[in-house]
Amino acid sequence: MFENRRRTLRSIGALAATGLAGASGLAHATLTSPDAKGKKLAAATNAKYVAQDKPTPFKDITSYNNFYEFGTDKGDPVEHVGSLRPRPRPWKVSVEGVIKNPKVYDINDLLKLAPLEKRVYRLRCV
Repeated sequence: MFENRRRTLRSIGALAATGLAGASGLAHATLTSPDAKGKKLAAATNAKYVAQDKPTPFKDITSYNNFYEFGTDKGDPVEHVGSLRPRPRPWKVSVEGVIKNPKVYDINDLLKLAPLEKRVYRLRCV
């Protein structure tokens, strides 16, 4: 139970939210699926970087986060990210600070340096 405590708490929360939604007639925002329009980038798998653990479901990694630009609840960003309108390309990456050669790079030039790779890492937050 200790190793699966987050899954257990999430299940309890989902059951409670489902009960509340049924009683009030309202659906809770964190129970909705992520934006179906989001697409994966085409990338080749790098065999050197493959974790042996079962991967976290795509829905979980794309809907639960600690970035609060769109709200203070962990489910707010996935709910409100549709309002984000990034500037159209060309995007720039600025390397600056206490460095010898600060420089601004065009994102298209950086993407040409190497093909995209899919790497799976094992990450444990403590």
